[in-house]
Amino acid sequence: MTSTFDTVAEILQKDFHIEPAQLRPGMSLGELALDSLEMMEFVFALEDRFGQRIPEDRLDPGELGLSLERLCQVIDALREEPVKPLRRAA
Repeated sequence: MTSTFDTVAEILQKDFHIEPAQLRPGMSLGELALDSLEMMEFVFALEDRFGQRIPEDRLDPGELGLSLERLCQVIDALREEPVKPLRRAA
């Protein structure tokens, strides 16, 4: 397991009370049995923990077939991207 997966698992355990024995990389988001509000809270918790906004085109919380492993890959890829400066309105 990766450190990213360990962090994701920790969030699911602490914030959403999912038993550690249930969590595995191939598990889909749908298998977490989170309702739509909890799923959004989960995404926000990930963004807070990793200090990265997760664009919807990279991770749609409604995509329940997405695995935790793929979620970790998305987070890792975002963390490797160069930081883009904010554009200011003229």
